[in-house]
Parts: sequence; C-alpha cells; structure tokens
Amino acid sequence: MRFFDIGANMTDRMFQGEYNGKRKHEEDVSDVLARAETAGVRGMVVTAGKAEETLDAVALIKKHPERKLWTTFGIHPTNSSVFSDETEEELLGVYRKNKDFIVAVGECGLDYDRLEFADKATQKKCFELHFNLSQATGLPMFLHLRNAFEDFVEIVSRRRGCFSKGVVHSFTGSEDEMEVLLGLGLHIGVNGCSLKKEETIECLSKAPLERIMFETDAPWCGIRRTHAGMKYLLEAEIRKERKKGSAGTREELVKGRNEPCNIDQVCFVFSRGRREEVSAVSEKVYENTVSFFLSRGDAEEPGGDADRSAVC
Repeated sequence: MRFFDIGANMTDRMFQGEYNGKRKHEEDVSDVLARAETAGVRGMVVTAGKAEETLDAVALIKKHPERKLWTTFGIHPTNSSVFSDETEEELLGVYRKNKDFIVAVGECGLDYDRLEFADKATQKKCFELHFNLSQATGLPMFLHLRNAFEDFVEIVSRRRGCFSKGVVHSFTGSEDEMEVLLGLGLHIGVNGCSLKKEETIECLSKAPLERIMFETDAPWCGIRRTHAGMKYLLEAEIRKERKKGSAGTREELVKGRNEPCNIDQVCFVFSRGRREEVSAVSEKVYENTVSFFLSRGDAEEPGGDADRSAVC
C-alpha cells in the first residue's frame, strides 16, 4: 500500500530527542523517515506554523533528498501574535526563495481552544492574510479548525474565490459540520484524533472518499488504546514502543511519540469503519493527495457550492 502523510511536524524538538526541554535520546529523524518508508509512506508534507519553521523544514528536506518531502508556509493560529503589517511580504519572501519545496499555504486557520496564545480578533486578522498568499502563489490551503466553526466558515465562505483548493486537517467535527465544509469544496484530513470517538468514525464513513486525505500530525495524534479507533486494529498492527532514553531496535518507536509510519493505522481504522477494502481505500486516498498537492490543474478543481467567481 502507498501513503502520503499530509501533515507531519518533523521539525518538532521531539524528533531531536528533546521532551519538555530535556534531552532523552539522540536525534533520530533518519530512523523515523526510514520507518515511514517501510510502512509505505511515499510522500510527506512537513507542516510549518511560522516562517522559521518553514526554513527549518526546507533544511530538513535538503538533508534527506532521497525522501519525497515538501513543506508549507504560513502562520499557525496559535502563532498569530507575530502578525504585523510586514508579515505578508515576509512570508512571500520565504516562498519565493524556497518555492520548489513548498506545496501549500498554512498551517493557518482558527483555534479558539488556545486563546491564551492569541485572541479571536488577532487570529481572524492573521487568517485573512493567508487567502492573499494563496491567490498570489496559486497554492492550496492547509487549514486548522478548533472550536471556531462559525467564524471559520464565515471567513472561508467570504474568501472562497481566493483559493482553488483547501484541506481541513485533523477533522474532529460533527456530520453537519463536515457537510458544510464539503459544500465549500474543501477536503477532509483524517488522523488519529479524528478516530478517537465512535461518532466521528461513523461520520467519516459517510464522507466521499475522493475528498479524504490521511495524516499523522506526528508527533501528536496517535491512536491510543483508550480511543474508539483502537478496536479496529489487529494486535500485529500496533508497533512496539520503547521508553524514552532506553536502548531498543530501529523498528521500535519512542513511547508516546507518534510517527509518520503510523499512517497505516489511520487507513486501517478509517477503512474498517466504512467496511471498505483497505488497499483500495489507501490507493484512492494516495491518488487524491498527489492530485491535491502536486498537480497544478487548479482551474479544473470543483469549488463546491460556494461562489468562487467573487472577487478575492
């Protein structure tokens, strides 16, 4: 089976062996990427949430030219406090110098679960900027949505003419919310957090497969034994883990740290929740993802129910 992880935080310090500021083991990015390759990962978007993270991602990509890695550029809603009048041009400068490695605008959106980092007004102003970036570059949008559905939909609906394609990553919403997002012509990103509750698994079973993409959001959003999705996995499909700092084999994962290799688990749970054949689902979702990020046939992409003729 082939997979394309649309969201892996490979620049996170956990992959440098640091947890809460303390060194627990040596940097192991090469091993992580090798495990992903063994699991069938044939492409990966290393997500970025500010300009510095895009540059870090580009450096990582250059260090591993044998892997098919790309990145994004934009400001995560929890980083919105860095927004200024110069931000748009600064981000475009980063894009122009590194455009061969960048396949999407983002991670951008709204996160009202973490307002301690940036208030609603700041997040909304920063989010609006990204539609200009998408229009300027022609790139799709990698979108973040947490507890902000009404404001998110209002902004995306109003700016729908600015971008051709978008994916709402780490979807955890209701069926009604999913239908609204699909009506806007958006894709749905599925990871372990999406498969935490039985009602979300049931909701996703009704989504059109051509609008689905898989991700891990590593090192976060792994499928835990307490999650509803775990019952869809065979014991042999759950990888062995070792404690941080302990000796282990190259096949063992660090306990509590999700990795891109676990994208196969996302596919297993999603497919079995739909009662569909796993290999057929994985191939279709892989094709969806390659078309979304690596195809430039944007003019042919359907825009859903929204009026995309509107001026951006």
